[in-house]
Amino acid sequence: MSQVEVKVNYVLGFILIFQILLSIVCAVGYAITRRNIESNSTHIQFMDYSVPLASFIIFLTYFVLLNTMIPISLIVTMEMVKLFQKYFIEKDRMMFSSLRNQHVSDQSASLNE
Repeated sequence: MSQVEVKVNYVLGFILIFQILLSIVCAVGYAITRRNIESNSTHIQFMDYSVPLASFIIFLTYFVLLNTMIPISLIVTMEMVKLFQKYFIEKDRMMFSSLRNQHVSDQSASLNE
């Protein structure tokens, strides 16, 4: 793995942990609000599930909703840039070996790193 990929994985791990913590805060907030409103109000209808199960469903809902925080397009873009750079390295006329009488052959997309 390259140094760029290691840094991106570290940042994505941090974002995932932040997303899980944010989802937990939202689920706990839902549970607290539901218990306070359920005991004081008769006109608000909640899910027929128990509070822990409904909080877990809310956690999963927020986890999916906040999933756009993880930039999957960043990883795809990095791989596309590596492929384009690999192509340009192979087609570079300045990288011709007169000893072997051939152009460079790039076997790894991470060669530029």
